[in-house]
Amino acid sequence: MAAGTLQLATSTSAEATPAQCDSYLQAKGYNVGPKVNAACSMANGGGFWDTDIESCKFNLIGLGVRPEHAKFACEY
Repeated sequence: MAAGTLQLATSTSAEATPAQCDSYLQAKGYNVGPKVNAACSMANGGGFWDTDIESCKFNLIGLGVRPEHAKFACEY
């Protein structure tokens, strides 16, 4: 039982860190500046996971990021 609890406590989530999100978008050819970084920061906001990911994607798409790139960047 204790081993299962430890695994749950140390497993990582599917949400991207801002650095991972920025790095992915930069590799795809996007200019990464303060607005993109702010949008990427939403994915790791510590709130409700689905809401954070959707906010990240919505804001990146609004900045001109292709929807499939925004989805991957926010869920990285």
